[in-house]
Amino acid sequence: MKVDGLNTHNFDDKNMKSVGTWVVIKKDKTTSASGIISIGDNIGVVHDCSVDKTLIGKKVVFNAEDKHFTYEEYTFVDYSRVYGVVP
Repeated sequence: MKVDGLNTHNFDDKNMKSVGTWVVIKKDKTTSASGIISIGDNIGVVHDCSVDKTLIGKKVVFNAEDKHFTYEEYTFVDYSRVYGVVP
């Protein structure tokens, strides 16, 4: 973690870690052939998961309606709210 002159934290991707049963998911951005960028509300790539490390790097579907938190491009959801892996 780096701290700049304003005393704000700048997290590198590699430093973001899950705690407890929370899963850190980076929202999935797709670009259409015409250049339109869209972000799926309930699809993303698992950045870290303490409960199941095999999910890291996999695209998953999760419940975006229940309790979850966001920080920059990351979404934090409870492990029980991850419903499946997208091939």
